Amino acid sequence: MSEKEYAENCFVCGEKNPIGLHLKTINVNEKSHMELDVHENLSGFDGLMHGGFICMLLDEVMFHAVESSGETTLTLSINTNFINPALVGHHLVVEAWIANRQGRKIYVEGKVTDGDKVVADAKGLYLTVDMDSFLETI
Repeated sequence: MSEKEYAENCFVCGEKNPIGLHLKTINVNEKSHMELDVHENLSGFDGLMHGGFICMLLDEVMFHAVESSGETTLTLSINTNFINPALVGHHLVVEAWIANRQGRKIYVEGKVTDGDKVVADAKGLYLTVDMDSFLETI
């Protein structure tokens, strides 16, 4: 099964998810890049994007930073720092890049910006896997 087939129902990028965000990730200058206009359905407190959605976007774009190198990974951990609020009605840019590799472990960093303001940054650890073998174990 191809990488794309594993993610058909992904809430962030899956084309077949009827309630998903259907976001596209591209590669720009060796970084994974995604953009999003924050709508009210992504809010926690009125007017503010929910932090869980911010983490989800960072995980997605960090995953794609690794996937663009041809490797399939699973997320082992993400450490997110919330720096400024993400406001409903604003346009966000989410980027990620590979920081380091140690065997099957890939360390990735990412950030979310609103213009020149950093909304959040993150560091993640991803592990390369053979998805067919992994899915047989669960």
